[in-house]
Amino acid sequence: MRITTFVIALLVSSVAFAQSKLATTALSREVVALMQAQNFDAALAKAQAQVGSNPSSAEAYYWLGAVNGRLAQTSSIFSKLGYAKAVRSAFARAAELDPKQIEARMGLIQFHLQAPGLAGGDEDLVPALVQQIAAIDIGAGYRAQAIVK
Repeated sequence: MRITTFVIALLVSSVAFAQSKLATTALSREVVALMQAQNFDAALAKAQAQVGSNPSSAEAYYWLGAVNGRLAQTSSIFSKLGYAKAVRSAFARAAELDPKQIEARMGLIQFHLQAPGLAGGDEDLVPALVQQIAAIDIGAGYRAQAIVK
C-alpha cells in the first residue's frame, strides 16, 4: 500500500513538475488552466487547434498528449482506448520533434507502464526511454528511474 501511494505521489509530482516547467507559454498556461478547472473538452480543443496551426510544435503535441491522458483516466471504458492511443501518438510525436523533450518521454514511460498492450502499452520500451531521458538530463533520468521502480 505504501509503495502504491508513493508511486501515485511520484506520478502526480512528475505531472505537476512538467506543468510548472512547461507553463511558460500562452498555450501551456491556457491548457493548464482549463485542465485545473477540469474543462477537459475545452483543453483538448485548444491543444488540437494549436497542433493544427503549428504542426512542428513539440510543446503543442505534449499538451495534446497530456489532455488525452487525463481524458483516458476519466472517460468511459468505451472511450479509453481511443484516448490512450492518442496519448501515445502525441507524446511520441513531441519526442520526435524535440530530441530534448523530457516531459513527453516521461509521459511515454507512464503510458507504457499503465496502458494495456491492446492500447499500445509495452513495458519493454521503458528502459530505452529512461536512458534517453538520462542522456538529456541526469536528474530527470533519476526521476524516470524512480517512476519505473
